[in-house]
Amino acid sequence: MQFVQNIAEMKNIVQQWHKEGLDIGFVPTMGALHAGHVSLMERAKENERRVVSVFVNPRQFGANEDFSRYPRTLETDCTLCEKQGIDVVFAPNAENLYPFAEGVKIVAPKSMANVLEGAARPGHFDGVLDVLARLFHIVQPHRAYFGRKDAQQLLIVRQMVAEWFWDIEIVGCPIVRDFKGLALSSRNAYLSKKGYEQALQIARATKALEDAIAKGSRDAHSLLAMARAILAPLQIDYLMAVDYALNEVEILQNNASLIVMAVIVEGVRLLDNVWVECNS
Repeated sequence: MQFVQNIAEMKNIVQQWHKEGLDIGFVPTMGALHAGHVSLMERAKENERRVVSVFVNPRQFGANEDFSRYPRTLETDCTLCEKQGIDVVFAPNAENLYPFAEGVKIVAPKSMANVLEGAARPGHFDGVLDVLARLFHIVQPHRAYFGRKDAQQLLIVRQMVAEWFWDIEIVGCPIVRDFKGLALSSRNAYLSKKGYEQALQIARATKALEDAIAKGSRDAHSLLAMARAILAPLQIDYLMAVDYALNEVEILQNNASLIVMAVIVEGVRLLDNVWVECNS
């Protein structure tokens, strides 16, 4: 496995792979890697070369958010990537990735970026798209892999790639949960033992939603009421049924809608969601 920090070096590696006709799979991360990230790396095995980026992006954190205390475990992350057979860990620094004090900015579509997470975190998705546009340009992947837990991010990134006519397949991968059903997140580490037990109400709510949807329930009002009752002891920031453009819906449609939620436990913002899918 190669560890690369220099942008020019990363581009040279990628150019050689392209000359050899090799498919490139890319997993962009902010580090503090866990089993959810490993599942993305596993899915990326459909490519002949795999790159994982590790970069805690300052542009997607708000003024009162946890950029300074966000877990940074680069050495451990590299060890995990090496065990997974990753070809390159790309870990640029902010000075190189953002070389200009006042650079070109990317603005996410307001209809998708100013709701849900964006309502609580103004400018967050501008920062997400900004860093991804740079990383996509450097790594030039054929496929990029994102977890479905961050549903709003996944949908906005898909729009950016489609709108800019980039030949990159954005692959959404299933949510990975721990043995009690809580969606894996680097921020779970902030929870105390008591907080973790409280957060399991989120897992119970998503399981109840999945079961009801599997039985054919599509009425958003009744589904949300059920979830809200389960989550009642916790602080719910939002709990909504939306389509893939993030418009609120009353009736869920197969392969076109999902239920999203953000719940705050001990000051930690935890996301989860349930996608409505039908393979028949």
